[in-house]
Amino acid sequence: MRRVWILLALAVGAVALWGGYWALGARAYLAAVDRALSDQNPQAPVRAAGRSLAGFPNRFDLTLFSPRLAFGGIEWTGAFLQVFALSYRPHHVIVVFPREHFLRLNGQTWGVSTADARASLVAEPSLRLPLERAVLVFRAPKVLDPAGRLFAEATNARAGLRRLEPLRYDLAVEISTLELAFLSVLPRPAAGGSANPAPLDPAADLAAWPRILELVRLEGDVVLDRPLDRTVLLERPPEFTLVVKEMRVHAGAFDFALSGTLVVDGKAPPAGTLTLSLSPWPEILRLLLDVGVLRPDGFRILDRLARELADRDAPERLSLPIRVEAGRVKLGPIVLFALEPR
Repeated sequence: MRRVWILLALAVGAVALWGGYWALGARAYLAAVDRALSDQNPQAPVRAAGRSLAGFPNRFDLTLFSPRLAFGGIEWTGAFLQVFALSYRPHHVIVVFPREHFLRLNGQTWGVSTADARASLVAEPSLRLPLERAVLVFRAPKVLDPAGRLFAEATNARAGLRRLEPLRYDLAVEISTLELAFLSVLPRPAAGGSANPAPLDPAADLAAWPRILELVRLEGDVVLDRPLDRTVLLERPPEFTLVVKEMRVHAGAFDFALSGTLVVDGKAPPAGTLTLSLSPWPEILRLLLDVGVLRPDGFRILDRLARELADRDAPERLSLPIRVEAGRVKLGPIVLFALEPR
């Protein structure tokens, strides 16, 4: 009987100690959340109307009500945001997004709906908690334009970050079965070279244009001006530079690829040297002309060069060295087209 009482006392003591650990951890967790949400941090990227914490005894389940996240000129809002972590592994969190949320870009609000949206973030278990890796997954995402019309939808979208150096992360983005609904209302140059665009006739003009992209993939690096750790919740988010290494698009019989280095940040126009690969290039060039990406003179130049440079073993495949500088895309000294101003 004495042994039973001893075992019972040990069990009660263990439960009490674990409960005390959870209570202390929960108090420290909420104190950190309240500091991040405080109005005393005007540059902090996170705001919320309220918060709650549950999950005793093994988890910390944080819910933010009416949250707002601001990062790099983009503002995200939703009805809630949930952050789940095991109490014995708080440096690994799962973030769950609402099915409907909103993005504000350049003064316009875009809608996003998903069947499921969540992220996994793993930080180095140290005091500053620098991010080691992150994965974001959207199932059946749909994007609505500011007028509430369907802009695009996909089967799945995934993005991943992996730390290479303290200020450099490897980035990979993959979207499968992307349907470009906006193409049905995309303007095109009017016949005869008029500057006034005429609306597309989806039944005729888009018969050959690939509205569904089976795969879109982007690989590159993200370079930050300061570490991506817990201090980003208390101060301004870090500024970043995106270095695009490769982008691939596959749509039916069409293949498009960019490889090389393209540097994108908010301080200067994109710049870099890339290899552009197209297949089948005659149809792709014609489509780019039809929707106004290529000017007629640029199309004629590219068409002549392509016939000389196309792969002899696969004449439908074309690879071109291009240069992006001062807001212009060039093939040698020839300006193909200008990028839209920021």
